[in-house]
Amino acid sequence: METGLFNRVQATLLALATAALFVLAVLNFQEEHQSQQPDDGVWWREASGGLQAERVLPGMPGQVAGIRVHDLLTGASTCASCDEVPIVHLAGLERALYRAGSYGQVYYSITRDGEVLDTPVKVIPVPLDRSLALGLRVIGLIYLIIGFYVLFRRWGAPRATHFFIFCLVSFALYALKYTGRLQGLDLVVFWANVAAESLQPALFLHFALSFPEERFKSLRRRWLLPLVYAPGVGLLGLWLWSILTREATGLLLHRLGLSRPLAAYHEHNEARRTQELMERLRRGDTVAVVSDAGMPGISDPGARLLGACIAEGLPYSVLPGASAVITGLIGSGFSAEAFFYGGFLPPKSGGRERELEAAGNRQETSIFYESPHRLCKTLEAAARLLGERPLCVARELTKTFEEYRRGVASELLAHYTAHPPKGEITLLVRGMSAREWRDQGRAQAKE
Repeated sequence: METGLFNRVQATLLALATAALFVLAVLNFQEEHQSQQPDDGVWWREASGGLQAERVLPGMPGQVAGIRVHDLLTGASTCASCDEVPIVHLAGLERALYRAGSYGQVYYSITRDGEVLDTPVKVIPVPLDRSLALGLRVIGLIYLIIGFYVLFRRWGAPRATHFFIFCLVSFALYALKYTGRLQGLDLVVFWANVAAESLQPALFLHFALSFPEERFKSLRRRWLLPLVYAPGVGLLGLWLWSILTREATGLLLHRLGLSRPLAAYHEHNEARRTQELMERLRRGDTVAVVSDAGMPGISDPGARLLGACIAEGLPYSVLPGASAVITGLIGSGFSAEAFFYGGFLPPKSGGRERELEAAGNRQETSIFYESPHRLCKTLEAAARLLGERPLCVARELTKTFEEYRRGVASELLAHYTAHPPKGEITLLVRGMSAREWRDQGRAQAKE
């Protein structure tokens, strides 16, 4: 009875997955034909200083424009008089081609044999040839048909379901082709394709090691078989990590259709990078210091560069942006008439307790940054030192999982012990009320 129920549930899930993937493939095919992806007919690879041409396809826009193998592409613009956008990554070229569109115009700055060409090379991109994608879709359909044949003819045979899942994943790998928009349906297609690409080799290897049944029974260490999925799962995790940790600035430039060179600027290279940026500013270049999360200069690099600009009399401008200090202060509901910002709380318990004790003796609201891994220790100290003083833990401000949690330290400690915090933490301590301030003054006077 249990086996029959399991088989019915398994068959239902496989049917739903197959139907969903087939519908997704049809919608993806329609969307692909509605969008034209511009192509210059050149195989570029990232190299020092730009993109180097590895192959120039005959009869394509690149060859017609005069691009040769080993040419170095350093910049692109959509008109002869427009500002050139430096090209250092393939993504930058893709954005330039998308802005121009098929049959538009893109002007390439080319370096040939170490010499910069006097005039930009005008390229007129054409729609990308999708005949290869059509052939791959046919291969995907063949996989799906073979999977159905084996499943229905040999439903009860060992590994028949495993083989069908392998064929279904292969169908997803060959039939789903994202267009590059990475929005809505295309985003679903992208992740389905990434998952299939990561898991298909492991599914095949697992099947090869466990079929036929005699081979599977002869294996001494069957528990090692799931390890064949480790590389695929690791690759999928790497994709997730790379997407989720993408710099906010880079994502913003991508959404705006801009391509500008980005340079890391953090506490470990701030001194060296400041000198490099100052040299560019002296030449008259424009430099923007942008924080992926927060406001430059407030617990983020930026103050050193600003000080150097002031010392040399170079012009600068400050644009207000999101800051956890101000956002947390307003969102906490505590008095914003006056406040104290103490940066990150000291990692050692002695310094941390001194800061909390000082916060308890202020009339102003005190604001600190804290690591999620140390928040519970901080709340333990606050429970001893601040008693019933209201606190607010503001977490992941202006992000998807934004949270404000108010209460006394003991209540907050109980919550975050049961629900370990994640993300960026801002801790706010309400200042002493006028009555508490007077009572404290009288107590000190009596002493």
